[in-house]
Amino acid sequence: MIRRALKALVRRQVAGGLASLEHPYNSYVWDTAEVDSMLGTGDWFVTCYSHCCFGGDRIKWTQLTHNSPFLHRALHCPDCPGHANLRGYRVTWSSDGQLSFDTALEAEYPWGFCTAYAEALAAHFRSITPEPVGVYPRTLESLLYTQVRGATKGLQDEQYVIRVVSAVCHTLNMMTEDSEADHLRWLLRQVGLRGTDVRISIPDQQISREEVYPYPAFRWLWKTVLSYKWAAEQHINVLEVTAVLTEFRRRLRNVDNMNTRFLNVVDSLVTFFALTKGRSGSKRMNRTLRRVMALNLASKSVLVSLWTLSKWNYADVASRRFEK
Repeated sequence: MIRRALKALVRRQVAGGLASLEHPYNSYVWDTAEVDSMLGTGDWFVTCYSHCCFGGDRIKWTQLTHNSPFLHRALHCPDCPGHANLRGYRVTWSSDGQLSFDTALEAEYPWGFCTAYAEALAAHFRSITPEPVGVYPRTLESLLYTQVRGATKGLQDEQYVIRVVSAVCHTLNMMTEDSEADHLRWLLRQVGLRGTDVRISIPDQQISREEVYPYPAFRWLWKTVLSYKWAAEQHINVLEVTAVLTEFRRRLRNVDNMNTRFLNVVDSLVTFFALTKGRSGSKRMNRTLRRVMALNLASKSVLVSLWTLSKWNYADVASRRFEK
């Protein structure tokens, strides 16, 4: 049980979120090798306190392992100064002949502890939230950081997130009003060797095949032109490629769109890489990809793919219009 809890704790911390684990202070859990290994990283706080220090009626020592400096400052009290009129622990017989344990009465947190915990969390969130809600500096970099950090499983490494923020800031600085055509031409100059994907890179740095940076699609004004209910259930990756195929066919109904390159924004890396490669390890997805490639050949048109985050994708809302 504790191994499973510790793994969830570490996953949450790596994703950039808050995580905490509470257990009695004298529990053998804190003496395990798994806890020693986790605490050895230096990313965690060990907070000790007794419920009586927060208005509880009895002494109850507890340990909280977490990753918030605000919680540590608010709750850490390893030396109880002593409190008057505290109650002891007893086991008594109730009127119906059942044993009654005072320890069960301490299962509820004292109200003073609840308010201290809540105020510490609120202070922590304000410190990482940009103005005007929080106190984090309201800069383009800070706003993007709060959007990018932990947005996907891959966006959890701190150094990678910093590079992503730098690349997106560079792209945003080139997206100015009345210069939309220049920006689109710049995007097409970033097309990779396959000729089917745009790799946004940091200035003065070669395009990396391993890292893909999201495109700030929120900067454009979008409108819904196609939204429909799926006829049958399929895997989400197959459905997303099918949606790309449907939009590609809709565009090619106009002969003026023949022999053209289309910038196609998707919010799935699976879809992005499948479309740029033209094939997939999934047989079901390959059936749809063959149809996309057939349209490429017949129309002499190419889908040039861009990847963005789901929260930056306008179509993400329209795609859920028919969900139950």
